[in-house]
Amino acid sequence: MKILCTGTCLIAFSAIAGADLAQWQAAVAVGTAPDYMDTNIVIPVVKNIGTMSGTQGLTYEFCINASNDGLSSALLGAKNTGAGNEAALKFEQYADTMQFGTTQWGIADYFMAPNTPDVDAHVVFVSDTVNNTVELFVNGVSVASAPFAPWITDVVGIGEWYDPGVSVDPLTGTMHGLAIYDTMLAPAEILEHANAFLSVGLGTNYCATAPNSAGAGAVISAMGTTSVAANNLVLDSGPMAPFEPGIFYYGPDQIQVPFGDGNRCVGGSAGSIVRVFPFAQADGSGNLQLAFDNTGPSHVQVVPGATLNFQAWFRDPAAAMTGFNLSNGLEVTSTP
Repeated sequence: MKILCTGTCLIAFSAIAGADLAQWQAAVAVGTAPDYMDTNIVIPVVKNIGTMSGTQGLTYEFCINASNDGLSSALLGAKNTGAGNEAALKFEQYADTMQFGTTQWGIADYFMAPNTPDVDAHVVFVSDTVNNTVELFVNGVSVASAPFAPWITDVVGIGEWYDPGVSVDPLTGTMHGLAIYDTMLAPAEILEHANAFLSVGLGTNYCATAPNSAGAGAVISAMGTTSVAANNLVLDSGPMAPFEPGIFYYGPDQIQVPFGDGNRCVGGSAGSIVRVFPFAQADGSGNLQLAFDNTGPSHVQVVPGATLNFQAWFRDPAAAMTGFNLSNGLEVTSTP
């Protein structure tokens, strides 16, 4: 039985320069803790990843650069081991399809989305074991789903589908990193990991930042996309004082006026400067992050082609000056 993807399939992925494994490791370190993690893996290889219960779903995260070589190739898989549900996560689904997919041994091949040959890519399969579905994210974007929840646990093949004594569907390429979670990662965290690995940032910085109690001045950045319809822009700023509250706001004009311990970089007429809700709080490493939901009634400026200037404001009592500081500014142009 062959089942086609239920998500978006006609997607092309181009080469992305500057993939950064260290940045990916740092992003993973401050988020949901993986239950298994490895880097610079010589593939194919058989390893014991530990027992994944799967009761809260599973996430399989790969940083790869692989080729379409052979009829089929697996990122991870196990069968005939007595553990899990005899499944594989495919870089190329059988046979010569150039599609990501997943396979339930002896039951079905699921075709999901065009794969990413010969480029660095961030690929995540989120397995929902309650609803028996799997969602595929490529470079931080959800691209497809399939009606099967892979549960791959204990002794597995990395860069192959492990069958005791046999190497099946070996993968040709480089496995930069692998993280496995005995839970389902949220799309925002997947996007953060993808952007860290791919060194992706959006917009153009302007205006001067100023030192704060955490050291160097806070720098604002954005991840995700500038698409109004996709509504997946994530704002990020740091370093700043750990665990202190802060806000993001935006407006139409670029200025640089002393304000608090730093500079106000966003200007505009009355009513044109808009705060992004809700309040945020810096994490333990002094990083402030917030997903920007552009659907609220106050965000009438957010239309395709609009230029938005963002800035972060945050409390900084440890600096023992005015008690607050700001990041520099970030200019972002919205797209459809």
